[in-house]
Amino acid sequence: MLFIDELNEKSGSFDDNDKQYRVSYKNLQTFNGTSCKAENIVSATKEKEDGKGYYIETAIKWTALSPEAGKLIGLDVQINDSKDGSRLGTLNWYDASGNGYQNPSVYGTAVLADGDIKNQNAVNAVNELIKALGADYTAENKELLKEIDQKYAALSFADRAGVSGYLAAKKTFAAAEAGANNKAASDVKELINAIGKVELAENSKALIDAARKAYDALTEDQKKLILAEELKVLTDAEEAYDALDAAAKAEAEKKAKEDAAKADAVKKAIAAIGKVDASEDSKAKVEAARKAYAALTEDQKKLVEASQLKLLTEAEAAYQQAVEESKKTTEETKPEDATKYVAKFSAKSTSIQKRKSSTNLAKDIAITAGDKIVKWKTSNKKVVTVTNKGKITGKKVGKATITVTTDKGAKASITVYVKAKKVTTKKVTVKNAKTDRVVKKATLKKGKKLTLKVVTNPITTPDKVTFKSSKKSVATVTNKGVIKAKKKGKATITVKSGKKTVKVQITVK
Repeated sequence: MLFIDELNEKSGSFDDNDKQYRVSYKNLQTFNGTSCKAENIVSATKEKEDGKGYYIETAIKWTALSPEAGKLIGLDVQINDSKDGSRLGTLNWYDASGNGYQNPSVYGTAVLADGDIKNQNAVNAVNELIKALGADYTAENKELLKEIDQKYAALSFADRAGVSGYLAAKKTFAAAEAGANNKAASDVKELINAIGKVELAENSKALIDAARKAYDALTEDQKKLILAEELKVLTDAEEAYDALDAAAKAEAEKKAKEDAAKADAVKKAIAAIGKVDASEDSKAKVEAARKAYAALTEDQKKLVEASQLKLLTEAEAAYQQAVEESKKTTEETKPEDATKYVAKFSAKSTSIQKRKSSTNLAKDIAITAGDKIVKWKTSNKKVVTVTNKGKITGKKVGKATITVTTDKGAKASITVYVKAKKVTTKKVTVKNAKTDRVVKKATLKKGKKLTLKVVTNPITTPDKVTFKSSKKSVATVTNKGVIKAKKKGKATITVKSGKKTVKVQITVK
C-alpha cells in the first residue's frame, strides 16, 4: 500500500493531492483519492524464488506536482499481512498510528532526487552509522545521531536516496528521547513528592537538595514536562527550610551570646578569688565561683578554658589547706576547751525579800569537777548585791541577774526577784545527790549511805531545810541529808522547808 501527499501539505484529511494505491501480491490494484486512477499507476509483482515473500514495483504519475530534485513529498508505505481475507498485521515505513488511510498528516517526508548515486562510499558510511545507532536514548547514541545528521546533510539529494532508514532512525530516536525525557521528569516528580513535611533535619534537607539537583540536571525540554504547581512544591519546600534554618541560626546566635555571657561571669568570679586564705571572705569567693561554674550547661562549661578552671580547683585546694593550717595553729595556741566545763543553777530564777540575804545560790550552783568559781557578778547592784562567796542581798524591789564564772570559763546565770513581802518555800524537790535524779524511795544495804540533795523553790527561801527519820534504829539522817542504813527494816525520811514536806521511803536489807 502506497500513501502519497504530492504537495506535502500534511493536512488532516484527504484532498485532491492525496493518493492511496493498493497493490496485492497478485498485482491487483485498488485506489483511494480523487486523483487515484488506473492510468496513473503501473505495477508489477513477483514471488520470491524460495516462496517466502514477493516483490512489488510501481511507477506513479504526478498529477499535482512538477517534480524536480530537492522537492519534498508526504510518503508512507504499508504492508498488509492477511490470510483468507482477514488481516493478521501491518508494517509501515513511517506511520505507527494506522490512520494513514484518512489522515495525511501522519505520513513521513521524502525528498525527490535526480539521477544516480554519485558518492556510494559516503552513502554506505551513513548507512553503516544508521545500523550502528541503538534504539536507546543514550549520550553515545545522541552523538552518533548528530554525526549521522551531519553526514546525511552533506549528501546530494540523489545520494540521499541511497540512504536506508534515516527518517525511521530519527523517529525511533525521537521516541526514545521522549521516553527518556518523560522518565527523567517522572523521577524528579517522585523526588519532589518525597519531600513531604519540611523539618529542620538533615534528612529533610537531603530530600530537598536531591530534588533540586535532579531538576537542575534536566534539559530544557525535560523541565517543560514539570508542571508549575509541581515545581512550586520544590521552591516552597526550599523557602520553608531556609526560614527554619534562619530561625535556628538566630536562636543559636542568641544562645551563643547568652552562653558567652554566663561563661564570662564565671571567669570573672574565678578571677575575683585572688589570694586565698582561711577567711570567710575567701571561702565565700571560692564557693561563689564553684557554684556559678556548676550552674553552667555543658555547652557553657566548654567556654571556660581549662587554665581558668584549674585556677578554681587550685583555689579550692588552697582554701582547704589554709583552713587545715589555721585549725592546727588554733589547736596549738587556744586555751583548754571551756565547753567541757559547765556551771548550772537548778532554776532559772529565784526570789528574796528586800533587806534579806541568802547563801543558797552558792550551795545550789553545780560545776564540773576540777573547776572552781572565780567570780560572782550582779547586773544591778541597786537591786541585788552579791559577794565573792555568792551571798546575795536584796536592796530594793526589782530584779537583777547574778552571773557565775568558773576558772575554766564556764558560766551560769539566774534571775533574782526582790520582793517587798516575806518569801517562803513553795516547793521541795529531793534528789539523789550522786545521780541528780528525783528520789521518792530507796533500798540500802546495812551500813551503806545515801546523800540527799534538796532543791527548794525559790532557791533563796529563808526557810531552813530539816531532815527527820521515822525510825532511827533502821536509818538515820544528818542535818546535811546523809542517810545511813542501820539494820534491816523500813523507815521514812521527812524533808521539810517551811510548810512544804517531802517523804522518802527507805528500805534496809
